[in-house]
Amino acid sequence: MLVFSCVSERRRPGPPPARVEVIPVAPSPRHVWVPGNYRWKRNKYVWHEGRYRRGH
Repeated sequence: MLVFSCVSERRRPGPPPARVEVIPVAPSPRHVWVPGNYRWKRNKYVWHEGRYRRGH
C-alpha cells in the first residue's frame, strides 16, 4: 500500500522591524516597561504599543 500526502503549508512572512518607541516616565518605581511588538491578526501584522505593567 502506497500513500501520498500533499500538505500545503502557508508560511506567513516574518514581522516588520520593531518600531522605535519613546518610553515615557514610569508611573511608579514598581512599574516595568513592556516593549511593543507585532502580532499576527487577520492575515497581517498589527503593532501593539509598549506599555507599563506593574511589577511584583
